[in-house]
This record gives sequence, C-alpha cells and structure tokens, in this order.
Amino acid sequence: MARISVSSSEAGEAGAAIGWYYDLGIQYLRMIFSGVFDRFPDLQVIAGHWGEVVMFYLDHTGFFAQVGGLQRPLADYFKQNFWVAGSGTNSPRYLRWTAEVMGTDRMLYSTDYPFTYGFRPGGFPYVDTSNGAARSFLEDAPFTDGQKADIAHRNWERLTARTTQRPAARP
Repeated sequence: MARISVSSSEAGEAGAAIGWYYDLGIQYLRMIFSGVFDRFPDLQVIAGHWGEVVMFYLDHTGFFAQVGGLQRPLADYFKQNFWVAGSGTNSPRYLRWTAEVMGTDRMLYSTDYPFTYGFRPGGFPYVDTSNGAARSFLEDAPFTDGQKADIAHRNWERLTARTTQRPAARP
C-alpha cells in the first residue's frame, strides 16, 4: 500500500488555514437546500469566521435557489436564519462586507480565544485580539454607537432572549 505524505502547510490548508471555512460553509448551504429552514423557519444558526465563506458567494450562488426548489431567495435564508460573528478575525474589510450583506442587527462580536489571543503569525495583524486589539477593533468600526452596542452585546441578548422565554403557564 502506498503512503501519502502531507506537509504541515497542506494540513493547515485543509484545516484552520482555509478548509474549515469552506467545509462549514458547504454544510450551511446543505442545510438551506435540504429544506431545514423551510421546515423550521425559526431555527437560528451562528456562523463564525464572517459567515464561513458563504456570504462572499451569495451573489454567485443565489441563482441556485430556483433550481434547488427553495421557497425564498438564498440570501434571505442567510439573512433570516443566521447570525454572523467575526471569530477573532479583526478585518475591517470583512466587518464592512458583513454589515453590507447582513446588516448590523445580525452581527455578533466575538473573538476566537485562545486561538487569536497573542497569536500573530509572521506579523499578520488580523488574527491577534490581545492587548486591546479586540476592543479597539469594534470601537474603531465605522458604525454608530448604537450599532456598535448591538454588535457588542444587544444582538446576543436578542438572540438568547428567544431561548430563555418560557411559555405562559396554562390555567
């Protein structure tokens, strides 16, 4: 039997470097196209890492909605059933893109602790949330104070309030 050797670079690409984001994004699309959100329209999913690549392809993959028999446009599923977190990638470009696609009312601020705390491979600035970088990233964002508060905590409070509300007692 032949042995296949995989370099550490290839292993990284298959995992945290890029593979993770594509694999999870494909799973989100499978959930949508399988009709999960049509059967459970109130189901909410938190997508990390700026939407795991899906948002960057919504314009392109949107035409599959009709072919796939979806009840709504593809982007509607993402905008109504998903919440997007940056997961410690402090990229102003991704932040702006997420706000443009999803709106700030579906964004959740997060880090990817401990993976992005004090971790800056080769000086790459976007994956280090230590020494105040996480806080200043949101403080410096091009949003109103209200939008920043939504992203920082109020959206999370709205999302989790749905799960903590108990049905009224029956007489």
